[in-house]
Amino acid sequence: HRSREVEGRKEAWRERGLTVGYLPRYSPHLNPMEGVWRRVKGFLMPRRHYGGVEELREAVVQALKALGGVELKILGEGT
Repeated sequence: HRSREVEGRKEAWRERGLTVGYLPRYSPHLNPMEGVWRRVKGFLMPRRHYGGVEELREAVVQALKALGGVELKILGEGT
């Protein structure tokens, strides 16, 4: 965020040991969820057309379950 308020607080934050860094506009390599979706879409859900939202949702849930516990926690059971 590059607002005046943030810019005005940077020095105080720096004195407290906080450094503000800016990420590139598009940085999928810095977002862990991008890797999960890459595996889901590329390998675990090769089919691209589903009969409806529920069918798609079930396919996503099954793909995430195939990845294992860590990734499944992102989805959250019951959602």
